[in-house]
Amino acid sequence: MNYNHTILKILNKFDKPVGASQIKRELKKYGSEISEATIGRVLFQLDGDGYTYRDGYRGRLITSKGIEYIEEQDKQEFIKMKSNMFLSVLDISKTDELLEALEARKILESQIAKYAARRCNLQAKRDLHLIIESHEMKLKGIDTYSYNVPFHKYIATLAKNRILEHMLELVIDDTRFTPLLKKIEKGLGPRTINEHKMIAKAIIDKNEVEAEAAMAIHIESLIEQVKRYKNNSSQETF
Repeated sequence: MNYNHTILKILNKFDKPVGASQIKRELKKYGSEISEATIGRVLFQLDGDGYTYRDGYRGRLITSKGIEYIEEQDKQEFIKMKSNMFLSVLDISKTDELLEALEARKILESQIAKYAARRCNLQAKRDLHLIIESHEMKLKGIDTYSYNVPFHKYIATLAKNRILEHMLELVIDDTRFTPLLKKIEKGLGPRTINEHKMIAKAIIDKNEVEAEAAMAIHIESLIEQVKRYKNNSSQETF
């Protein structure tokens, strides 16, 4: 339990100062049993952070900063809950489900590429060139080249849309999503790099239309490979 968050929520319920003994009774409703001494230490820390203040011996009151803290924590918990719900449907164990996820990814990443082109700057141009060079080095088996920023994640960061970036990260990072794609991408080799170069060029040229189209073509090529795998394989799972 995040005692800072919970105690602040308790204080926010009252329009009068609240003491440690009453906070202890309220915490029991959350299933927590802690001593008044521990509550006092938490309150002392909250005072120092500017989230609460002491009204003599009557107890504590929450500050506007404390209310902002509650709202931010509630928002983060909501996002986490939604993320867990999203991941629960990403149990990609069949090719049909992978194809559905890739179709969604094509729409998502196409928009990300468009925004990235809109916001591309000199540093981004340098970074994209280094990322492509890193991929080429890896393809040639040269391991001494250390610069390795994932292409798709970098573009998502460049787009500066936190919602799109978060959604893409959930899809890419989920380990259940990657086995077949890793196998396919390894086989594509130079083709993937060439497609990445086309995407990078459009972004560097700040051509939003071309960036969106190039990314769509790139993801579509993965979709076609998965369809080919499905047609040639007798197994539906991987």
